Amino acid sequence: MSQKSLSRTIEYGQSKFHYKILKSKRKTVTIMVTPSAEVIVKAPLEADDKKIYSLVLKRARWITQKMEYFEMRLKTKLPERLYISGESHYYLGKAYKLKVIKSTRDFVQLKNGKLNLFVTDCNSLTLKKQTLDDWLKSKAISKFEERFNTCLNKISHWKIKHPQLLIKTMLRRWGSITSTNKLILNTNLIKANTRCIDYVILHELCHLRYWDHSKKFQNLLRVLMPDFEKQKAKLDECVN
Repeated sequence: MSQKSLSRTIEYGQSKFHYKILKSKRKTVTIMVTPSAEVIVKAPLEADDKKIYSLVLKRARWITQKMEYFEMRLKTKLPERLYISGESHYYLGKAYKLKVIKSTRDFVQLKNGKLNLFVTDCNSLTLKKQTLDDWLKSKAISKFEERFNTCLNKISHWKIKHPQLLIKTMLRRWGSITSTNKLILNTNLIKANTRCIDYVILHELCHLRYWDHSKKFQNLLRVLMPDFEKQKAKLDECVN
């Protein structure tokens, strides 16, 4: 897909921030703040820059709050994972202590509140990470499928074609919905609790009715999940 990139600056109150415009063959304008505190605006090829500026200015308060949040997270970034015994790892919203065990094969076992990581080489960081990642992905596939079907039941009265569920690791988003009717969930979402998983799925399903984040979109999401703001806040604080 051809894509045009532009950089712009906007002043909001006493502050100033830069944002990048990515124009491509799409129908809507989406504004996002990445975990690296970068502001990205995805827009249609024919979108007017002045209109984009107005949309960014309208959401400037939200953008600056997100940037401050991510900048704070970057300053207090957790140390890199070492995959050693005693280290905490999240699964379905709960932190588990890792226990690395020498074994003749590589696998993971969740037992008695411990996340037991069996590996053939306890000194191989790559092996330990890959083994745990593979286990989390397998759990994500079954759990996301279960929650996806549950959430679809909540919108069974909608006369829509059900989207295809895809699962993959993403750096910047928990989930997304495509114009080709594919709902994509981030594998790392398995680290969050079930309610947070449902929030992401329902959020993306609501985009099948409203592609923006308008009041109508929020009202619809609130009908499906009255406490969605609470779940969103929990997800924003989710530990990687």
